[in-house]
Amino acid sequence: MLQLNGILKSDEIKEFTKKDGSIVKKRIVYVEPKDSIFPLKVSIDDLNLKLGKCGEQVSLSINVYPFYFEDGKMKRALINYYVTKK
Repeated sequence: MLQLNGILKSDEIKEFTKKDGSIVKKRIVYVEPKDSIFPLKVSIDDLNLKLGKCGEQVSLSINVYPFYFEDGKMKRALINYYVTKK
């Protein structure tokens, strides 16, 4: 579990259609960490979780599952962690 701290850039609910035809709602938020060059996309299952308004500072406990899609199949991806020198 990692702690993600940053500014909430976007908060939206999207609907996806699964292969079996059922519709699933996912909450997608973008959080820009301090000194980052781009916001991180976070998927949230709890549609009623109170985070705050866009532009406010938020803190989330997240699990990281690195993957990407290739030819319609989910593949395992590599992820790099680093500590900046200040």
